[in-house]
Amino acid sequence: MQKAIDIGCGLGNYSRELARMGFEMCGIDFSNVAIERAKALVSKDNLSIEFLIADFTQEIILHLSEFNFAFDYGLLHHIFPKYREVYARNVAKLLNINAYYLSIAFSEDDDYFGGKGKYRKTPTGSVLYFSNTNEIKELFSPLFHIRDLKNITIPGKNGNHRAYYALMQKR
Repeated sequence: MQKAIDIGCGLGNYSRELARMGFEMCGIDFSNVAIERAKALVSKDNLSIEFLIADFTQEIILHLSEFNFAFDYGLLHHIFPKYREVYARNVAKLLNINAYYLSIAFSEDDDYFGGKGKYRKTPTGSVLYFSNTNEIKELFSPLFHIRDLKNITIPGKNGNHRAYYALMQKR
């Protein structure tokens, strides 16, 4: 069975879906409230998923087996540039050599949150950092081979978002 990790798992929606597909899953989030809710949801689904609390903007010390696949959907735009190198190192630490990492987050081409600029405020008051593909290459290339990097359109609740899709393989 392939081992996978869902970074910034929130309520564990993607962790549960990947577990149903046959992955041995671990979900990680910095929010203990989200992790507790994820654990409750997974117990209702009769799935076995390990959920842990960790802050990927700090050097992590987790005693986990290495993973074959890491996934983050909508996490990197919450991580500001000064924390991104630590984040990238943390992801790489948990992966086997040649393991894959898929990251999908808002692109600076997205105009959904009203305009341009790297830092943008959402209707809920969160401030997000919008990247471009060159930033993603620069951040991850020392640790990963970039296998696919492109801008994509993602349907949202109230309109479409522009995001980057980055499929990488650990060096």
